[in-house]
Amino acid sequence: MYLDKLIFLTILIALLIVTSYISIYHGTNNPLIINYRLTRVLSVILSGLVIGFNASYLQSCLRNPLVDHYILGVGSGAVFSTYLAFTILSTNIFLLTSVFAVAGGLLALVITITVSEYLGGSDYAYILVGIGVNSLFSGLTILFSQIAMRKLTIPHPMLMLIGSFINASSKNIPYLLATLIATIISYPLLSKPLNTIILGDYYSKQLGYNPRIARFTTIVLAGTTASIVVSIHGTIGFVGLVSPHLSRLSMKTADQRFVAPSSALLSSILLLLTDTMSRTLLAKSIGEIPAGAIVSIIGAPLFIYMLISRFRK
Repeated sequence: MYLDKLIFLTILIALLIVTSYISIYHGTNNPLIINYRLTRVLSVILSGLVIGFNASYLQSCLRNPLVDHYILGVGSGAVFSTYLAFTILSTNIFLLTSVFAVAGGLLALVITITVSEYLGGSDYAYILVGIGVNSLFSGLTILFSQIAMRKLTIPHPMLMLIGSFINASSKNIPYLLATLIATIISYPLLSKPLNTIILGDYYSKQLGYNPRIARFTTIVLAGTTASIVVSIHGTIGFVGLVSPHLSRLSMKTADQRFVAPSSALLSSILLLLTDTMSRTLLAKSIGEIPAGAIVSIIGAPLFIYMLISRFRK
């Protein structure tokens, strides 16, 4: 029964390894470039795994297939709080700015969920409120970034709002790894409760789970870990939205025991491919394109297609 799903997961792992090898060694034998690419590929993989897990969790706990950390405003909230930390503290020490990022990401998430549920909790309520929250925090980011950039040497706000791995550093790998470990540890604890929540809170209670606790834990975990990734590499949209859909379609199941890990692997593969494209597409003419821009160009049409398909149903 589970053999085909395990085979699919194995294929995804193999694809991830092959994609990583190509991304690191393609077109150069220079040790310095290879070392930089290795760090960058590790950053992409770890970020993709976290984003994929989180998107699968959020879609299950909210019973809404059209949400991820980007749609819910977590990314823009975290980026805004990061620049707020730069402005207030006049420092770019990661541990301090990440605390602000987590607080901002969770604040944006709470605002989006609260207002959306007040408006009925439909798919479209989440999307429209998420757009509003994203716009609010994006505008605040630009405002505070102008102040912060006069005090510190920090990433350009557009890179953070769009998302890029150009600033990948070995110093950030331990933080990304710790974030992924926290996400993986939660996997066996949350997968079964989330499977029951998909069918409804009443059904979840009948099976002995507390849907409120499971939902709250999932939202806090997803918001926190996504905010940490965003504080390092910026807001990367649509990958988290698309990867759980591809996972469910490929595995023909909504079981979180299989959807969550395959969504994480698919997210990493997609991010690696787009990051490689961002480095190579226009390298000779204008240089590197932010990976988030490539992701949005590919992901936005898919998102529109999913919206149309859901509206027809």
